[in-house]
Amino acid sequence: MITLYISQGQLEKVSGLIQELKKNTSPDIVTYNLELAVFASQNNVEAAEKVLLELKKAKLDPDWITFSTLTNIYIKISLQDKANLTLQEMEKKISRKARTAYASLISLHTNLQNKYEVF
Repeated sequence: MITLYISQGQLEKVSGLIQELKKNTSPDIVTYNLELAVFASQNNVEAAEKVLLELKKAKLDPDWITFSTLTNIYIKISLQDKANLTLQEMEKKISRKARTAYASLISLHTNLQNKYEVF
């Protein structure tokens, strides 16, 4: 349902659905990443950082998608230092099996003008 609301642009419904989910069960990393994606589309860095804290409080391990989304938010609002830090965290989470992660990594380094990292 969350993905459907996001794809339909009904972002206001996502928050309520996630809150309901949190009352009844423990969200997984995919749910947290979807919530981050909503805040990224709204450039809401404060809410995104709260999601990261909630995720860690729930003792879930952020994945490369989590850090990629955060890096994108930081780049959009020109927080280069934070973007570089989350990008480093993303690099630690990438496995050889996640080929799409490398495309994201190269794109993010390019957006940060980290040409040596791109190479």
